[in-house]
Amino acid sequence: MIKVWHRRAPTFDEDKGEATRAWMAGGYECVATVTSPPTEWSGHEEEEEWAFFRTNSIDKLWTDNDGVAPVRREIRSTSVGDIVERSDGRLMLCAFAGWTEFHPQGEGVPGKQA
Repeated sequence: MIKVWHRRAPTFDEDKGEATRAWMAGGYECVATVTSPPTEWSGHEEEEEWAFFRTNSIDKLWTDNDGVAPVRREIRSTSVGDIVERSDGRLMLCAFAGWTEFHPQGEGVPGKQA
């Protein structure tokens, strides 16, 4: 299962220092879980790309997409500065172009048992 975390006060910036400060201060909230991509999903093998695709409103509200379990209905699309937690536990920060692995100081994920 993939988790999508949105910054509570979005800056739409990929600055890792700012993201780390926000992450450690509880400035992100889990907005959805997304099922892993199907094996036949060609061209986009990374889970973060799949989650980004599923949590953006392309031809309908993303909260209505198959395989997505939103936390609530009134949620913006995933954007720069948001974080995807892969099924292997790695955190990926959405950048202006692509993704950057994210290693905030400290341990654990907000709201998750250590």
